[in-house]
Amino acid sequence: MEQDIYNRIGKLEDGITDVKVELAQTYKDLINHHQMDEINSAHYKEALAEIKEATKDRHAHKSMFYKWIAQVLTPQTILIILTIIGAVVGVKV
Repeated sequence: MEQDIYNRIGKLEDGITDVKVELAQTYKDLINHHQMDEINSAHYKEALAEIKEATKDRHAHKSMFYKWIAQVLTPQTILIILTIIGAVVGVKV
C-alpha cells in the first residue's frame, strides 16, 4: 500500500513536470505570436498608408475645368481624336 502511494506521487510529480514544460512552451509560443502580430500590424499600417496615398485625388486643388480635362484626355481618347483627324485628312492605315 505504501509503495502504491509512492508510485502515485511519483507519477503526479512527473505529470506536474510535463505540465510545467508545456506551460513554458505555450508561453514562448504566445510571446512569438505577439511579436509577429506587432510586425504584421506595422506592415499593414504601412500598406494602408501607401494605399491612401495612391488613391488620393491628385487634382483636388485644381479647378473643375482642369479636373474635367484630366478625366477626358486619356490616352484612349487622344488616340480616337487622332484617328478621326487622320480619317478626315485622308491618312491610310
